Amino acid sequence: MTHEEILTTLGHYVDYLIAGSTAEAPLWNIEKVRSGKPNKWNYIDGCMITACLSLYKTTGDEKFLDFSKKFLDYFVRTTASLRPMTLRNTTWTMLIRAKLVYPLRPDRRPALPRRD
Repeated sequence: MTHEEILTTLGHYVDYLIAGSTAEAPLWNIEKVRSGKPNKWNYIDGCMITACLSLYKTTGDEKFLDFSKKFLDYFVRTTASLRPMTLRNTTWTMLIRAKLVYPLRPDRRPALPRRD
């Protein structure tokens, strides 16, 4: 398989994942879907959205950015807090992946106190 064929195959696979996924039922985390439990913000979702943003930066294709925003909107409240996020279920992974809010949703950043 040539380099171009590999890139084309990977492109088709990512298109398949994006077309068949929602925040409630992402194809890349099918075990969660099959368990019948609701999807919560997790490491796998963060990795996939990070990958989509990298693809957007590399290709300029808006479908990757649009999908990332739509996916993230399900989890991000207008105050930029992730749901569900309580002290009991917060992990470093969730906090690190929460950084996706800043490039995708600057309108939802929490207001920071000003120093005058």
